[in-house]
Amino acid sequence: MELLGVRVENGKPVGDFDTFTIDDLYFAEAFRPKANHILPLFHTRKGTFTVLTTLGEHYEAFSKYECIKLLDSSSFANVNNIEYTRPDGRGAIAYFKDYPIPLYVSRDKKKYIRHLMTKSLW
Repeated sequence: MELLGVRVENGKPVGDFDTFTIDDLYFAEAFRPKANHILPLFHTRKGTFTVLTTLGEHYEAFSKYECIKLLDSSSFANVNNIEYTRPDGRGAIAYFKDYPIPLYVSRDKKKYIRHLMTKSLW
């Protein structure tokens, strides 16, 4: 199993992301980056890591892949898994292959899915 973590140096997350495996793990302990915030801290052969805790951190980690696009202020998606989209007001709705929950796409982010827009399904 591979885990995704953010590197920790001198007791602070530094924003570098990497994966590590259970075989890389030396030990894990509680980590308190803020007074009321307890996270796991993983000491590994590759360095020391903690978990990603926000959507923004996950987007930053995944955005190195061309297929990952921010589709509004609170969501990102793998656009390769979008089957089609349809207009919805000033934005759009994206529908995924083999997944029942659609996703709203903001007006400013339609450029990432314009090639998937349907002429008219309704």
